[in-house]
Amino acid sequence: MALEMKQTLNMKLTHRLMMTPMLQQSIKLLQLSKLELTQLIHQELQENPMLEELSLEPPSDFGSEEIEQRDINPEDIRLGSEENGFDNAERELDWENFIDDDLVDTNRLSILGGDDRELPPLENILTKPQSLQNYLLWQLRMTSSINEHEFRIGEMIIGNIDENGYLCATVEEMAKVLGLEDAREVERVLQVIQNFDPAGVGARTPQECLLLQVKEEEPTASLIRKIIQNHINHLESREYQAIAKSLGISLAKVKELADIILTYDPKPGRRFNPDVSHYIVPDVFVYKMGDDYVISLNDEGLPQLRVSNIYRKILRKGKNVPDNTRKYIEEKLRSAVWLIKSIQQRQRTLYNVAKSIVNFQREFLDKGIAYLKPLTLVDVANDISMHESTISRVTTNKYMYTPRGIFELKFFFNSGLKKKDGDYISSVRVKELLRELIKNEDARKPYSDTQILKLLQQQGVVIARRTIAKYRDELHILPSQKRKVVLPD
Repeated sequence: MALEMKQTLNMKLTHRLMMTPMLQQSIKLLQLSKLELTQLIHQELQENPMLEELSLEPPSDFGSEEIEQRDINPEDIRLGSEENGFDNAERELDWENFIDDDLVDTNRLSILGGDDRELPPLENILTKPQSLQNYLLWQLRMTSSINEHEFRIGEMIIGNIDENGYLCATVEEMAKVLGLEDAREVERVLQVIQNFDPAGVGARTPQECLLLQVKEEEPTASLIRKIIQNHINHLESREYQAIAKSLGISLAKVKELADIILTYDPKPGRRFNPDVSHYIVPDVFVYKMGDDYVISLNDEGLPQLRVSNIYRKILRKGKNVPDNTRKYIEEKLRSAVWLIKSIQQRQRTLYNVAKSIVNFQREFLDKGIAYLKPLTLVDVANDISMHESTISRVTTNKYMYTPRGIFELKFFFNSGLKKKDGDYISSVRVKELLRELIKNEDARKPYSDTQILKLLQQQGVVIARRTIAKYRDELHILPSQKRKVVLPD
């Protein structure tokens, strides 16, 4: 049987989703925070000579809720050819209106202008806090009882202490790195460092950390050590009866000792963690003016762009522009227009999403957390005629300043639980009810999840017990047996 090979020509019609460079850039900009967007613009200003920044005062009058759009398609930008010169391209791009503009404002959605808007207080100006390692090294230098060799060992130990204050390497490992035959040298220096501030630093286990914080002058120091060494699990689960029986002391005494141990810090290095404090710059401001809410995008520090006027003379040369120069300018001009239009699109989308959220969550802004409504990305997407993936991107890493405080935009999106009357209550409100119930419970007889379920059902909330356990974990609330407080008779 012979095989026959032949060539044929077939046509096939298929549907494919193609993303233009401008669409890709627009999607990328949607996800950026204000700081990231500012950094990107500064980078583009350095790399693209066609872009120029203007530092103008914001307009003092009320701005429009719509961004002015220019009918310029970056894909259609051509600088002309030898045959037609540059005149046709100049008319095509409407250079008189585009290049001559003093400002292509990247944020025309700010409703409040001038100095009329009252910005949030700036009392939280932060400086970089001292690190735990630097603080320990300073104490090591101030310790007169150690020599140069021991100081080198101390540097190695401090370098292996993590952000929580725990030693994350063994003395044997450090001795080997230092080329020491006897690991006891490292152990001796470690004991010196374990007496440094904060108390408990340099520990290898949580138990050792707590033991290092026991005050020697404490009359009950020996009992406290016994509890930490032998009954840490009972202490965690508040099984005070078992501790009292084992140590042969009263329940009241165990409660007294437990209160002392609870004052110890299991992670002594946390207060030196530079990542603990964050200064949030809102992307959107919401102000109440009379009975209405006014939305303003935060454009402070955001460079305002235009196409540079310097290149007008180069572009007007037309026939005299070399091909490689023509191609370079064409590429950079297209990139500049793409960026400007993408920023405009981002700002418009952010404003529309913020406005939709304010409309949906008006009762929350008026009355507080109890009135936060269930809201999904689809609700906002349908409201402003956009895809939910766009809403998801534009609400990422964005914050809104409101009369109720500063919230991440994603805070306003939450699931809802059905009530007995057919209405819906937000999961955030249910968590708040859960927190209030536990806050007001009898500490000697804390509510179980089943009891909380019944109490919420009495308030008309239809919820499952496993959902209560899930919300309790999210709120970092312990189970009932660990919340129980044993009080002396």
